[in-house]
Amino acid sequence: MIQSISIHNVASFDPSGVQITDFKKVNFIYGANGSGKTTISNLVASPNSDDYKKCTISWQNGIPLKTLVYNKQFRDINFGRGKIEGVFTLGQATKADIERIKQKQEELVGLKAEGIKRRETQKKQEEKNTSLESMFKEEVWKKIYKIYEIHFKEAFKGLITKERFKQKLLLEYEANKSPLLAIDTL
Repeated sequence: MIQSISIHNVASFDPSGVQITDFKKVNFIYGANGSGKTTISNLVASPNSDDYKKCTISWQNGIPLKTLVYNKQFRDINFGRGKIEGVFTLGQATKADIERIKQKQEELVGLKAEGIKRRETQKKQEEKNTSLESMFKEEVWKKIYKIYEIHFKEAFKGLITKERFKQKLLLEYEANKSPLLAIDTL
């Protein structure tokens, strides 16, 4: 356990410094801004740092123990900074995990935007396809069915709607491999 801390010539502490004693197993340090709270906690966390050459920590029986200092530096190293001041993640997540989550969230935003673009493109293509199909249906109805319906009444039987006639033409186009004859020959 820490018995005393002596801090001199660092941050808000002048050369005469300060001596802190009467520590317990767990200690909370609080005070006004600029009073040295962070300096004290950083000294306890990193006593061998060059910043604290003029400072000392006296341990009970001269045996240093492992210290756990929970301050801003600890939060930044282990958790990073949240989007909202004072909000951070506790638990098993490390700063690297949180960065990966942030990166994946950014990727997700990009993927969603790409998905929206693709859906818009698909919708436009479907609308174009529907329009072309409708135009084709009207053209074959006018230029084939209506012109030749008297001559091919038996062949056109059951195809008295534009949709059925269009489907039959497309089916025959794919399936019928017979040579095409001129209308006069038929």
